[in-house]
Amino acid sequence: MTSRSLDYDPISPRWRENPYPMYRRLRDEAPVHYAESSRTWCVSRYDDVQQVLKSPELFSSRAMFTFLMMNGDENPRLGWGAIPFLARFTWAARTNPFAFQKARNLIAEDGEVHAALRGIVNRGFTSASTWSTTSRSRFRSRSSPRCSVSSPSAARTSSAGATP
Repeated sequence: MTSRSLDYDPISPRWRENPYPMYRRLRDEAPVHYAESSRTWCVSRYDDVQQVLKSPELFSSRAMFTFLMMNGDENPRLGWGAIPFLARFTWAARTNPFAFQKARNLIAEDGEVHAALRGIVNRGFTSASTWSTTSRSRFRSRSSPRCSVSSPSAARTSSAGATP
C-alpha cells in the first residue's frame, strides 16, 4: 500500500525539524510507502517494522548499508576528486579502502553475524561505561573555555545535522 499524495523521502532534510506529523500520516495513510526519489520503502507501523526486522531471509540489512554508505549504488564509481579524501580516510582510520565494501559492518549484517558484532559493540554501552564517559564529558565541558552551550537542550537544538 503506497500513497501518491504523500511526498515523503526519508533522507530529505525537509523532515528533520519535525518529522512526527508525517510519521503519523504514514502510519494512517500509507503504512508501507515507496519514496521514489531515494528508491526506498518506508515501513511505519510497529508490528510491520517488527516483521521486517525478524525476517532477514526476506529483508536483508545489506540494502541499508548500500543506501547509507554508497548512496544506493552497489558499485559506485569514484572520480579523481575522491582520491585525496580516500587517502586521508585510509590513513586516519588505518583501513584498506579496497576491502571497505566487503568489511563486516553491524548495520549490514543479519542473523548470527549481527548478533555477534552487536555483542562486541554493546560492551561499550554498559552502565559503567556510559557513566564514565558522561562524567569525563561533563568535566571537559565545564573546564573548557570554548564551550558556549548553556544547557543540554540548547546543545540538542543547536547541533548541526541533529535529527530526532
